[in-house]
Amino acid sequence: MIVAEVYGFETAKRNLAWRNELTLWLDTVKKSPGSFMVRTNLSIALHAAGRSNEALKQAHEAIALNPHHDTPHFVLGVIMYETGLVEQSRYALEKTLQINPGHSDAIHLLGKIKICQERKRISAEISILSLADKKRIISIKK
Repeated sequence: MIVAEVYGFETAKRNLAWRNELTLWLDTVKKSPGSFMVRTNLSIALHAAGRSNEALKQAHEAIALNPHHDTPHFVLGVIMYETGLVEQSRYALEKTLQINPGHSDAIHLLGKIKICQERKRISAEISILSLADKKRIISIKK
């Protein structure tokens, strides 16, 4: 009877950890703090919960635990991209591709970043040209 009560209590405690993805990974990181994949998954769950600063910290910790695996670098790049740290995300995505040149998601996101940056550059050039045209038109009218 006592054994059943102990198991019942432990099951109830474990069920609390499984309430949602974030509570699961927060509990798991306490049990396995040296696992880079646990920290990577925690960073994903934190980011999904809107806790991006904590997510970035966990992604960096995952990389420190295993700098030669592509997943934590990719997750860091995605979180940085989605929080507006686009230049920093490029570094993380390029590191992902150094480790795994065939990482299609990293290739895709890096391509999106490069296209957006090229559009901004072209837009800035057009603005400069438009300003020069306006000045020339004004000087002609005088």
